[in-house]
Amino acid sequence: VGKKQDGNIEITISNRTDTAISNEHLQLDSPYFISKEKIVTIPSNRSQKISMALVWKEGKTLDLKQSCFDYKVTFHNLSIERAIPNYGVWKLIGPFIKDDPDLAPMHEKYPDHGLASLPSFNYMNRDKLNLNEEFVDIDSIRTWQSNGKLVDQPFDVQTIFPEGFKLNLNNYYIGRGERTIYLYTKLQAKIATEKWLMIGCSAYFRIFHNENKIYQADQIIRSWPYAHFMKLDIEAGENHLLVRIDTPTDNFDFEIGLKEFIAKHPHQSEWETEMVFNSEN
Repeated sequence: VGKKQDGNIEITISNRTDTAISNEHLQLDSPYFISKEKIVTIPSNRSQKISMALVWKEGKTLDLKQSCFDYKVTFHNLSIERAIPNYGVWKLIGPFIKDDPDLAPMHEKYPDHGLASLPSFNYMNRDKLNLNEEFVDIDSIRTWQSNGKLVDQPFDVQTIFPEGFKLNLNNYYIGRGERTIYLYTKLQAKIATEKWLMIGCSAYFRIFHNENKIYQADQIIRSWPYAHFMKLDIEAGENHLLVRIDTPTDNFDFEIGLKEFIAKHPHQSEWETEMVFNSEN
């Protein structure tokens, strides 16, 4: 949704009667999308999946601060209202890599410089994590973003639109080996509030909130939504969030979300669905 790209939605309709539903109109209405009406026939006691194409309405303004984009489906005199969630917008910065000095120089007699012999054999970077150096910080990112110079820096910067709480970061760059990447976004709040910040990550990572480091994971554990959690004191107005991820492996998982803070363990609170991570606001 964040890119205003065309997509589709899959609808499952079950006919639990002994009578077939014949040539009924399936209609999707939304303030944001256009979708062509379909004529559907469903045999008795059967279910059927129907895919409906969604096209963003021409001229419709996209507000990335919205938590969802609603629609209504009507079929056989029945209507249901649903919404497509907005999982936010992030700046993916990096990767940052450093040569491993223990691997240099190469083998004196048989140097391994060169291309892989087959496309299916990926090149392995000779890199080593540098956990003691910060490559970027919130203050620098804010300055570069305000003067339009963020994309002009000597490292890669991408705007990404996650499809869920889990960010498939390996899809956004090519390469293997040890590396550091950063994720930057913002949160807006009308009043000061508290939330649980929930993170799953199969790498080392650090969390910075408004220039303060609020969490650091020095051990790699299995990634799941409750693997790491911390109380986030959100200030009234604009809040800045920077995640540094240091991975010594080729592939890793990262997922992030907010839960309501009710002074109890986050297992006992609901997921926050109104506040949106938005690096562009």
